[in-house]
Amino acid sequence: MHRSQFFLWIVGLFVLGVGVFWISERKEDSDGLAFAVAELDGLESLQREFGQFRDLLVDKSGVPIKFYSVPNRVAATEALAASQVDLLVAGPSEYVVIAARTPVEIVVGLQRTEYYCVIVTKKNTEVHSLTDFVGRKLALGDPGSTSKHLAPLLMLKQAGVMPSEVQLIHTSSVQMGWEALLAGDVDGFATTSDKYKSLLSKSSNEIQSEIRLLQRSDDLPGDVILARRDVNPDVLNRLRSAIMANTPLFIDAICTGVDNQKYIGMSLSDTITDKDYDTTREMFSVADMSYLLTPKR
Repeated sequence: MHRSQFFLWIVGLFVLGVGVFWISERKEDSDGLAFAVAELDGLESLQREFGQFRDLLVDKSGVPIKFYSVPNRVAATEALAASQVDLLVAGPSEYVVIAARTPVEIVVGLQRTEYYCVIVTKKNTEVHSLTDFVGRKLALGDPGSTSKHLAPLLMLKQAGVMPSEVQLIHTSSVQMGWEALLAGDVDGFATTSDKYKSLLSKSSNEIQSEIRLLQRSDDLPGDVILARRDVNPDVLNRLRSAIMANTPLFIDAICTGVDNQKYIGMSLSDTITDKDYDTTREMFSVADMSYLLTPKR
């Protein structure tokens, strides 16, 4: 079941070896490092969310940077592996897959405050603990999401419940999962802490009184800005030094984006290491997807 849920990601990673040429062809030039965001499609979206960050980084580091659009996490992975992209903002799940396929270096980590997964139910349900989900329906987010798919599976496993014992329902949006819970179409709903708080705040007092926060996960590792390992080390040091010397400015620049409001209150770190993502790798194991972390031959 889990394999079919990951079908599109698997196809992109292991079959579409030439997928980067479908995105667009990047010619080697001198007009700047190519900067992409794993889950942000379109140059307009990139400019809206990371335009101020890019401009500030160019100003403070002196390194020319241009945007490069990728339609999804599959394309982002392939683009970085094929040297179409030099810098990439990636979530924990994207990072561990990418790191298994191509040499990369973490430039800085973007550690969000209160970044964790929550599993919620309605108070009138018979689900009172995670063990009660055996044979019942749990709404998850898009396959591959750290907080909306992989983390809830790890939470179930830690409670002694195998994911195969639960009816896992992937929804196309957070809103759809929430509405499925309210309608009684599912017994539980897993999402990111900030999404849950936003949904709850927009709901009526009656709906708020019906919802039970069943359990939260441990804090999740943050997003990262990655670079291809073969990018000039001096250039990477200039980028890293510029960001860490002007952290408040760069945080403000990132948080101007509409979707980037999730980063409000975050910290930037240059001490993040690959080992910090071992828990994410454990999530892939629980999801029976460790083969995605097998180094590309």
